[in-house]
Amino acid sequence: MSSLDTFLGHVRPYAPGVPDPAAYKAIRLAAIEFCERTRLWKFEDDYDVSVDDCNSGIFTPNGSVLHDIEIVLFNGTELHPSTTRDLDRREKGWRTGDLGGGLPKWYTQIDQSTLRIVPAMEGHLYVCFRLKPTQDATDLPEFISREYTEVIAWGALGRLLTIPGQSYSNPDLAQYYSAKFIDKIDRLNTKGVTGQQNAPKRTRPSFF
Repeated sequence: MSSLDTFLGHVRPYAPGVPDPAAYKAIRLAAIEFCERTRLWKFEDDYDVSVDDCNSGIFTPNGSVLHDIEIVLFNGTELHPSTTRDLDRREKGWRTGDLGGGLPKWYTQIDQSTLRIVPAMEGHLYVCFRLKPTQDATDLPEFISREYTEVIAWGALGRLLTIPGQSYSNPDLAQYYSAKFIDKIDRLNTKGVTGQQNAPKRTRPSFF
């Protein structure tokens, strides 16, 4: 992971006098939007689950939060995403575990911090999540600072330079940097460029 300080050198020269807290906030918000729209930050994990572990806790690195789920495999077989309301129609009794057995076919989320497979069964789970920074993150993934420092700086400047009444306020330049930022992340999203961080293997899920 790389500190937000890594990005300051690409922001300060174009927003002279900007306070560090304002710069950090703009960098963080730009990074969140970058990850949401490109979905480049991926995180893999795998662990064993039991019938009793029907609500498996989702583990993500410090400073990150789940954005969406790319894939879930149970014993090597892909499970299909489903909303809880759809499961109420498809698999009556799934909430109480009264399904009478059968191989898992679905996964769902009761809340953002847990993952539930339906029907519940003992086995091995592999997951790949797409992540984004938290609202108070102090670090960003190494691949972002290595490959997209300037892009994040564009997004931060697009926010900072629109703040009225500051020595660095410049709406026209803000629009310029915002356009560059949006154009770049739109092209990254279209190309489907991927990046990820791998988790160490675990023998059981974490619960929150």
